[in-house]
Amino acid sequence: LAAAGDGVKTVLLGPSTPLAAEAFGHLPVHFLAGTVPVDREAVFKAVRHGAGTRVIQKYGRKVFLQIKVL
Repeated sequence: LAAAGDGVKTVLLGPSTPLAAEAFGHLPVHFLAGTVPVDREAVFKAVRHGAGTRVIQKYGRKVFLQIKVL
């Protein structure tokens, strides 16, 4: 991120990306992309059973947030 120039728009993405804009206010991050749970109990059960991202994402919804004005 330190090497990104002013004209570069950056996205922090991954299923466990913290979707909290205030956490990235000091960084040149323009967008956040991650997954939010839709069925919490199913997510908890999958985690308890050692499931990976592919299974856990079945119980979530992908989201994309713009956190800085372009």
